[in-house]
Amino acid sequence: MLLGRLISFIAIFSFYLVAPSFGEDGRVTLIFPEDGYAPYLLPKSHGHKGIMVETLSSALSSQGYTVEINHMPEFRGHMMLEKGKGHFFPTAREWTKTPDKYLWTEPVLSVADNIITRSDSKRSISSIDDLKGLSLGTLYQFTYPSFEPYFITGQINRIDGRNVAQLIKMLLRGRIDAIILDKNILAWEIRNNPNYVLTAFQISKQTYDPVQYRFMVAKQGKLKPVVQAFNKALSGMLQSGKLKKIIESYR
Repeated sequence: MLLGRLISFIAIFSFYLVAPSFGEDGRVTLIFPEDGYAPYLLPKSHGHKGIMVETLSSALSSQGYTVEINHMPEFRGHMMLEKGKGHFFPTAREWTKTPDKYLWTEPVLSVADNIITRSDSKRSISSIDDLKGLSLGTLYQFTYPSFEPYFITGQINRIDGRNVAQLIKMLLRGRIDAIILDKNILAWEIRNNPNYVLTAFQISKQTYDPVQYRFMVAKQGKLKPVVQAFNKALSGMLQSGKLKKIIESYR
């Protein structure tokens, strides 16, 4: 009996050592994969930066909270939030299969895809229909709702790339006709690669599958005040222009 109680005590004590607090002591955990999602979330190798990271840190620091980063795969991150062992995860409701399992902040910014081609392309591509019979570069395991019917019927040949850099290389080398990509991501790649220039690309004016990028939050009662504090600070950042400055600094 004594041994059993001792084991239970150790287990409970260990849990409190490793489990993050739920914001009551001022610490909030932000979870996202090491590879990031630049410019919104920079890879671990680039430090704890990115539009979403800076926005969360700036908003919550003004409300007395401190943001800590915990890198882990997306699926595991979702599980951590479900179990109440993590706090914030940057994503969109539209990208989440079970959004009602979580709390959600107000949106930070709108994210959408554009059709991107080479400027010297002889083809005029400005809409999905213009891609019929052509190859379109996409990111592996990503879904593109507006384009899926064309992929399924074979009207557009989907070519997956491991990452954004690979897609851009395939496009510039003429291996594919176009890529589907958020223009903010393209701008970040151009900014950080001396071999790329904006004039080499043509970006469609029409956007596809827009979503509101925000934070998914563990559905814990103690975190509701933290979400409210973030929303309040975010509203102030929008009015003061601070959020716009953060976004523009990554373009």
